[in-house]
Amino acid sequence: MEEKEKTYSVYVTKDYSIFKRLIGNRDIPESRISKIVESIQTIGWVHNPIIVNEKMEVIDGQGRLTALQRLKMPVEYIIAEGAGNKECIYMNMNMVNWKLPDFIKSYAEQGNENYQRLLGLMQKYANGNLDIISTAVYRVSKSKHRDIKQGILQLTEEQAKAAIPRLEYIKPILEELDEKKLPGSVVTLMQTLIYYFDYPEVDKERLKYSVEKYIYNAKPWVLNTDCEREVENAYNYGLGLEKKIFIAHLVKEERMRRQVELNNANRERAFARTQKGVQGFIDSTNNKEEE
Repeated sequence: MEEKEKTYSVYVTKDYSIFKRLIGNRDIPESRISKIVESIQTIGWVHNPIIVNEKMEVIDGQGRLTALQRLKMPVEYIIAEGAGNKECIYMNMNMVNWKLPDFIKSYAEQGNENYQRLLGLMQKYANGNLDIISTAVYRVSKSKHRDIKQGILQLTEEQAKAAIPRLEYIKPILEELDEKKLPGSVVTLMQTLIYYFDYPEVDKERLKYSVEKYIYNAKPWVLNTDCEREVENAYNYGLGLEKKIFIAHLVKEERMRRQVELNNANRERAFARTQKGVQGFIDSTNNKEEE
């Protein structure tokens, strides 16, 4: 039988006080801890050591540690020297364990100001819904999942300040609406209101009144464009043709302009990369000739 090499040591202790919370690690929901406790009580403990660094900060396994402590059971652990927040985040990046708010809280706690601004908006507005807040900040319908997870999200102080009036505008509407009676997603509706808020042609008070009075009778929506059309119909209800505003068309034009700008920026970046590659090839060729 082939002898297997031992690559690390597993330690065991019942001294729970030696373990420390890693600053930037997510908070463990009580529901998850309860499930681990229930699993241990039902089928017993399946050996699964937690991972700590040389400072005894928990890199992975905070939930298991808490559950074992409650059951007064020994904790198995492995020491991974030098491990920290980066390893903690990357270990969880492709797992279902960490959700987007966990990444945001982690980076914010580590001092990243971009994430601190985003977390501040989440804690105050839109019930913390990232898609709504992303629309208020970036005028996009989906949050930047990849950037958030990788720690490269950019949210300037100016962007955060600009988002606040938009989020303040929808705040009372969101509180007053009966979501169960809406013919579509309340998130999509809030995003539509945020889009419309920025157009000076739109009467903000009429927009709010129209939505609260007529939106329950709108046609069902799934897409943002469907919702935009229904909100436009509610806004224009009872107005003469000369006073109607085709707001959905304004949004469509804006999206087209933004797409053109994005395409141009992508072409410029691609051209710059090509030029850099060509210059590198020329430089390497010249160096060889000199040799």
